[in-house]
Amino acid sequence: VSVADHGLRLAEHPMVKRASAWKDWTGSWYTIRVAVVLWQGHTLDENDLDYTEIRASVDAHHAEIGAPPVVWSCDTSPPDDRPPTPRSVLRRVLDHQRMAGQEVLLEDAVPVGISLSLSVQIDEQYYQSEVRYAIQQALGTGPGGLFEPGRLQFGEDLHASDLFEVLMALDGVDNVCLNRFKRVGSQFLDRSDVGRIVLQGLEIAVCDNDPARPERGYYMLHLHGGRRG
Repeated sequence: VSVADHGLRLAEHPMVKRASAWKDWTGSWYTIRVAVVLWQGHTLDENDLDYTEIRASVDAHHAEIGAPPVVWSCDTSPPDDRPPTPRSVLRRVLDHQRMAGQEVLLEDAVPVGISLSLSVQIDEQYYQSEVRYAIQQALGTGPGGLFEPGRLQFGEDLHASDLFEVLMALDGVDNVCLNRFKRVGSQFLDRSDVGRIVLQGLEIAVCDNDPARPERGYYMLHLHGGRRG
């Protein structure tokens, strides 16, 4: 099993949207590390996750590759109905596939929250509400969204041109102006003038636009023109 195989095989798991493996010298031996981006932006050690949507596909995948089945709840006294963490599920796959004696460690990607401010000119034939919804989907974390988990690679720079391309393709959008384009945090400079946010290593750009987690990115929309309603 090569180093790259660990990432390639783990990327086939239903929980994993992107994976990358590399070899790290610890001073005494080599350790293989595998960084992952999980479905819906989850992290390896999250507790009490709802696996309803992917449980069947996870079970099928483990059966297909011959990995140990997932124990979704523990039959203990007293009963433990807490679901396993993603790390414990993926460890079953890694331990099944790794070479004997080879240490393989799992790591989360490093999320880099992105702060955006956009002014959008809307065609007079379109309602602001429908264009706003289309923009939210285009910049969202759902299927096809710019910030869908796994769409961006580890260390992939974020380019303003990608934002313009996505938004200008939407019906009803006449023009887009990027007013702010930066990492979250006052210590980071606005990059709207250069149109590029540099990332490296295990960093991946995220913009969940969730008020409860501003560190994972957010955006402000200023809509002009179009119909009210």
